[in-house]
Amino acid sequence: MQSSATRAISLALILTTALLAGCAQVGPVLPPSRQLPKPITDFHALRSGPEIALAWTPPQLTSDGVALRGTPTYTLCSWPGDIPAPLPALCEHRLLVTHPTVNLSDIAIPGEPVATLALAADNSHGQAAGWSNPVVVPLQPVAPPPQPLTAELNADGVELHWPAASNEINVYRLPVNSTTPALVARMSAATGTELDTAMPWNSSIHYWLRSVAGTGALQVESADSNHVTVSTSDIFAPPVPTGLEVVAGPGGADLSWNAVSARNLAGYNVYRLLPNAATWLKVNPTLLPTPVFHDAEWQPGSVYRVTSVSTAGVESAPSVPGAPTHAQTLSHPAARSRAFRRLGLRVFGLNP
Repeated sequence: MQSSATRAISLALILTTALLAGCAQVGPVLPPSRQLPKPITDFHALRSGPEIALAWTPPQLTSDGVALRGTPTYTLCSWPGDIPAPLPALCEHRLLVTHPTVNLSDIAIPGEPVATLALAADNSHGQAAGWSNPVVVPLQPVAPPPQPLTAELNADGVELHWPAASNEINVYRLPVNSTTPALVARMSAATGTELDTAMPWNSSIHYWLRSVAGTGALQVESADSNHVTVSTSDIFAPPVPTGLEVVAGPGGADLSWNAVSARNLAGYNVYRLLPNAATWLKVNPTLLPTPVFHDAEWQPGSVYRVTSVSTAGVESAPSVPGAPTHAQTLSHPAARSRAFRRLGLRVFGLNP
């Protein structure tokens, strides 16, 4: 049986071994992190009129890779001209950023066409690990947009109107089912109007204007004018056909008329009114793609009229009624030649 002294010595040896084993696993002692926020790499700055919108992802780590404690503050620097990376460490034009939008006057540098902006994330002691990626912003002045903008739908498209101005503008269109605006035109605002014929029909579309100055990298736009929304339901009929002519003979009646020019034209209908009848009868079973028709059931005294039909099925008013001006037989060579020439010209939209 062990004595008390022997047990004490054994216990001391066990503790010493354990301590030595634990000390063998301890690495080098690291200095405490300075908590310098990791530099921002996705800084964006977009000029819009007198304001510049800033965007970035707040850092979550420090420059030495540990979790960042607290919320950093941000310092914006502006250098005159287009400054390539790496950016200078010193900054003469500094601004404490408290809002994602800053005024142009806060960073404007007299006499310079552009400025280079960068953002630094600072810790609680005002220290930073470095500047973000640089962004070049144009400083050229731009006029406010002309407004109010109004819009009206007609058979040809959307007609936009605004008070005439001396500057240039960009006209934008955005269908409700899209996320990317389309540039309709860059033009002088002095015209006061623009017809958009390329917009999608049967949709809801937003329009707005921006004044614009400069070109390329120096181009700058104003803020948006008021937005207007237009429903482009295709409720418009094509124009009424004109120039209806009827040539009758033993084989029936041949009709021709001037081709209709319309962006939404689907075809034509022909109606016949028989002698002593009170109702006009549509004689073509399907829409006619060309401005000609042969009616084998013609009767002496029949009168005809023609309509045009849109792709949405909207029908125009009828043409002026037409009837044979003389009982000319198409078997006569001269009559047949004249009739065929008229038909051929009208199929291609030409006046005989």
